[in-house]
Amino acid sequence: MLDSPDQFRLSIDCQLAVLVESLTGPADVLACPLSTAQLTVASSLIGLEYQWYKDGTPLIEGVDAIGTDAATLTIPNIELVDEGVYSCEVSLGCISTVSDPATLSIPEPVSIAQQPAPLSTTCEGNTVAISVVAAGEGLTYEWLLNGFGLQEQPGKYEDVNTSVLRIVNVDLGDLAEYSCVVRDSCIGEETSDSASLQFGDASFVVQPTPQCASLGDTVSYTGTAEAGAFSIIRQWHKDGVPLIDGGSVSGTFTDTLLVQNVSTNDEGAYSQRAISIGGNCVVFSNSVNLELEACTCDTPGDLDEDGDLDLVDV
Repeated sequence: MLDSPDQFRLSIDCQLAVLVESLTGPADVLACPLSTAQLTVASSLIGLEYQWYKDGTPLIEGVDAIGTDAATLTIPNIELVDEGVYSCEVSLGCISTVSDPATLSIPEPVSIAQQPAPLSTTCEGNTVAISVVAAGEGLTYEWLLNGFGLQEQPGKYEDVNTSVLRIVNVDLGDLAEYSCVVRDSCIGEETSDSASLQFGDASFVVQPTPQCASLGDTVSYTGTAEAGAFSIIRQWHKDGVPLIDGGSVSGTFTDTLLVQNVSTNDEGAYSQRAISIGGNCVVFSNSVNLELEACTCDTPGDLDEDGDLDLVDV
């Protein structure tokens, strides 16, 4: 029996402390539209009474939710109006306390914020990255090739289930359409626009041909490269080293290289480098050797190929 108001107050405080310490939950809930969500407050004590609140307002049984006066609150057919902060008032006789708050929210639906670039120019053998930027909760990605799902293939198609697809060692078979299906944690999905690949490589339609030369001669080599709609920067090389106009050499940045007054210093392997602007792809022509000592010029009319004109050639 309590002898004084202070003892009574102490008893109430102790019971309240026990009640507060016994409570756990509820936890935050992330629920998909039209799904069912539950929030639960638990206690080791018995004989408890419950009243659930949303944003500080008591919930009505059967109208706002099910189990508004129970330890577990059930909210069927989740809608945007159900989002909010939930708490539960728990009572034991004449004492009561309010649980920690829990937030019920609906995941942000998927939306594509940035589409893949519609057309990417690359060089044969390069690695290309195609990306998509999306917003939403719990996103997953599936890249498609001409409408069919890609499987991870190290060294060819990599990161097929991420926001950035990598196509390694691009070849002719990779010039196709790529798109990405982005899905959220609920049932939403969105498919990106298609992205295509094209080569920006130049190709030589005219290759340089070997020339026969002696000391003091003039030699010319011609190589013509094309790259479709892309412009080309060309430069001649000797033994792999870029050439510039000067001395006996001219036309180093044109289709035709001119070597005048040929000397032994001009001997070597000549080729033209073509760079396509836009694709930034580099290609070299065939290499031709200028070797004065090894050059044997054909004599016109020398049918027996003995280096001179004689009766056999008549």
